[in-house]
Amino acid sequence: MSAFESLAAYVDWLDGEPLPTEDQRERFTDYVSHVQSWYKRGSPYPPGVPIYFFLNKYAGWAREHGTPLVWERRVGGRNRSEIVTEEYRAAFGCLDYSTRGDRAPLVIVRRVAPAKGWPDRSPGVGELAYGLPDEILECGMSLITAAVHTLSEANLWVWAEERRPAQPLWPEGSGGLDALNRIFERYVESRQPGFRRAELTSGLPTRKPYPSAADHEWISDAVMHELLLPERQRQQREMIEAMNRVCDLVQRSRTRTTPQDMWRS
Repeated sequence: MSAFESLAAYVDWLDGEPLPTEDQRERFTDYVSHVQSWYKRGSPYPPGVPIYFFLNKYAGWAREHGTPLVWERRVGGRNRSEIVTEEYRAAFGCLDYSTRGDRAPLVIVRRVAPAKGWPDRSPGVGELAYGLPDEILECGMSLITAAVHTLSEANLWVWAEERRPAQPLWPEGSGGLDALNRIFERYVESRQPGFRRAELTSGLPTRKPYPSAADHEWISDAVMHELLLPERQRQQREMIEAMNRVCDLVQRSRTRTTPQDMWRS
């Protein structure tokens, strides 16, 4: 069951949060593509796994696991995804994502006010709930594969024969089976004695304050990069389209358009 009785209740909870800008949406695709080790966790072949984009009033905040205690993160954590809240909001606005297959991403329903930078542990303060309006889940869903992560072009074992499905597919818009066969050929080349990857960049990366393609391109194979780039860009375009649908839905709800009118347009 959704934590919100309606789309209108969810939009009210957002409390007028500014919609993320076009630049923030583009940066968020880079972040999401690299914040998890997708190249280890799943297959690089379509159709992929669902990922849900939504707007979160407390995106970028720290939370004590299993509790509704949230506070602004003032120092970055050991994990690079634990970004200082101010930097997160500047980069991505209130964008958030979830991979929860039960259609119930985490949502903080009511803020727990921090005291001197630490969470208020008073009993009965705040509420932790799971669930988003169905309309947000439906329009915010996209599909991703392991190919979206830059390390899928550096760790060529991702393309090993024993890891392939019986009938591997590849989107026509990303080169189709011709491109996939060239990917497989490059993998075979990488297994040969004396193989040296073709360098994509020289020197160490200029790291961003969040997980990014720039973290890994310096160890990528340039040949594999060119083969995978169309598919990575396709998936990232679909991510942005999902964010756009969510933002459009929220904006229309704020202007008091009826749900029926939203879906008709």
